[in-house]
Amino acid sequence: MKLLPHLDGILPIQVPRFTHTSLSRANFPFIYAGYRKMSGRFSSDMEGEPLHHNKIAQSLAVILSRLHCVSLPEARSWGCEDKTSSVEDGARIQDMEEFTNLPDWPEKSRFGLRMVNYLRSIDNISLGSPDRITLTHGDPLPDHILIGEDLASVCAMIDWGAAHLGDPAIDFAGLYYWRGAPFVDQVFRHYPGVLDSEILNRAALRPLPPPHSPTSAMMRPPLF
Repeated sequence: MKLLPHLDGILPIQVPRFTHTSLSRANFPFIYAGYRKMSGRFSSDMEGEPLHHNKIAQSLAVILSRLHCVSLPEARSWGCEDKTSSVEDGARIQDMEEFTNLPDWPEKSRFGLRMVNYLRSIDNISLGSPDRITLTHGDPLPDHILIGEDLASVCAMIDWGAAHLGDPAIDFAGLYYWRGAPFVDQVFRHYPGVLDSEILNRAALRPLPPPHSPTSAMMRPPLF
């Protein structure tokens, strides 16, 4: 709630404008915040439609570059916390937790063994460290990205609760989940800033917040 009014003037898209807020009370022991519905359609609901993916990639590159250019002192003054985590440990723990929660199927045991072997093979040092820490959305999954009626641009992003200062690779991880490495490469080509050479590999392995349903973990493209 403290961050988004600042981003509203920085990003070329809609962000939530909270109009209803409430602290917890005895009869409703939860903090509540609400905002008016924004225009656009969730990208997760538009599979099979004639989206202009290159233009959407260009739109995302502009949005993310502006977000990543916010100064760290400013972001900290808006309440953003620093978060750094091991790609290797985080990916291994979260992937196995999500995999364990998936329904059984005939090949689950064999696939699980391949996953364990793959995650154990990850060399965290070879993935490198980010050249710089940035302000990140932190949870850029396709059900948090709204596409405009032109089918060629991102018009809004929601669910900023995971925003933090950290490796910008996290903001490409959801895009990797959504459309794979070729789409992320398109975003990189339009991104006006400088990105380190291993950011795609870190994006592929960067743990995201848990999916809304156990089966949504299957959306992730295979890494091996």
